[in-house]
Amino acid sequence: MLAALAGRVAGKLVSLWLRCRITSDARSVTIWTDVDGVLSADPRRVPDAFIIPELSYQEAAELAYFGAKVIHPNTMSPAIGKGIPVWIKNSFKPEARGTRISGSSPERTHQGVRRSRRHVVN
Repeated sequence: MLAALAGRVAGKLVSLWLRCRITSDARSVTIWTDVDGVLSADPRRVPDAFIIPELSYQEAAELAYFGAKVIHPNTMSPAIGKGIPVWIKNSFKPEARGTRISGSSPERTHQGVRRSRRHVVN
């Protein structure tokens, strides 16, 4: 429980810090974490989960609502308010592409839609 509380407090502190630091001339915000980006599913439950290369702010908010640990709406809200893209990247593998979260909705392929539906975990 203490770890969960510490995580919430840290998330709120990061959000507050971002609100203070993002300026109108910022081109993007990068959130460094220990994964290569936002995954399509929990890799502990879905072995072939994949990195989602691009998401809209709305899609990211929905994933956060349903439990995606790597994104928190309060952390992204300062960037969303200014229309600044948010990158989720791996601090251990900075060369990995990561996930770009922005105001535009990315193009989806039919293969991606089929794959997403197949991996729904109840």
